Amino acid sequence: MAVARPGLAPEAWSALVLRGAFLWLLGVSLGLLSERERRRRREMVQLNRDLTEQRERIKEVVETMQDGVIVLDQEGKVTHWNRALEERYGVKREEVLGRDLLDAFPALREEGFPAFLEQVYAGQAGAVTLERFAHRTLRRGDAILNLKGTAMRDLRGEVQGALITVEDITERVGLEKAVQQTEKMAAIGTLSAGLAHEINNPIGIIASRVECMLLEADEQGLSQTVRDDLKVIGKHADRVARITQGLLSFSRQQAWRLSPVDVNTVVEAALVLVEKQLAREQVTLEQDLTPGLPAVLGSANHLEQVVLNLLTNAREAMPEGGRLQVATRRQGRSVEVEVTDTGKGIPAEHLSKVFDPFFTTKEKGTGLGLAISYGIVRDHRGTLTARSREGVGTTFVVALPVAGER
Repeated sequence: MAVARPGLAPEAWSALVLRGAFLWLLGVSLGLLSERERRRRREMVQLNRDLTEQRERIKEVVETMQDGVIVLDQEGKVTHWNRALEERYGVKREEVLGRDLLDAFPALREEGFPAFLEQVYAGQAGAVTLERFAHRTLRRGDAILNLKGTAMRDLRGEVQGALITVEDITERVGLEKAVQQTEKMAAIGTLSAGLAHEINNPIGIIASRVECMLLEADEQGLSQTVRDDLKVIGKHADRVARITQGLLSFSRQQAWRLSPVDVNTVVEAALVLVEKQLAREQVTLEQDLTPGLPAVLGSANHLEQVVLNLLTNAREAMPEGGRLQVATRRQGRSVEVEVTDTGKGIPAEHLSKVFDPFFTTKEKGTGLGLAISYGIVRDHRGTLTARSREGVGTTFVVALPVAGER
């Protein structure tokens, strides 16, 4: 500046210096602001990267959870459906994403789910729970669920959606019912044994005296009316005797002598006894016996009695014909025998009582067949379960532990 403008006055130089200083300070300030902005941008980029990584970690955790997770938007449409729900219920996320949950699963409307959803979206009491919710799934049958729903809110506190966790307790409830049934049957068995012994002796005396009186009818000069009455008494005494024998069989306490048994052989032996009667009553038999099943420890005769009883019950449930399916398979450490009919089904209020002694819906039944079968399977350390839908049919499943894998 001095070389270019040698003739400047001192006052001009002061003004130039001040202007230069101002421009220098302005440049430094702008540089500092620019550096701060670049630093903020780097922090924002890093923050976004961290948020993305955190979101991916959360997504990974949700995907690996054993419980189901459903995320809904403000309108009740599904925005997330985790892997546990896909695998457990056979419904892919592509089938439900973007759809209203109640439209995707119509059964929820009839089962009372909308009321639970309304409470979740209201969100006044925090998490909303619904325990032992009975749900008919699209592809995997009935399920018992524990549900927990939480409203999702934005920074202003407005509800933007809902998070629902789904715990499937179907197996646990089944085990609880099996334990309760076993305890109940053990108590009934003890009572039945004592009752049967008390009844058996006097019934035996009555039956034998009636038989003697009929043999001596001519010598005693008994009328035909008396003879007929004696025959009626004898007939019903025999029926009482059969019932007491059934009670003794149901409540027996002695240990089993078990040996390796091929379940398919047992099933085939029982089928031989009913095949002709099934064909005569227009019942189509379908067999699906898995070859090469491992042996179970059991009594072949008694297991055949169980299968035959299940086949007979299935046939009697289809008086106008139908389809009877018999299948065997390995399931974990058990071998299962499944008997399914297409009869009228068992009412829901009766299903829990079918294994109780003397419970029957048949006019001429004693109500001991399934109770005795239950006792036999129980003594084999197995389980006998039933599921049914009115108008569709009934399925009984016998599960027996594989020999050497208890």
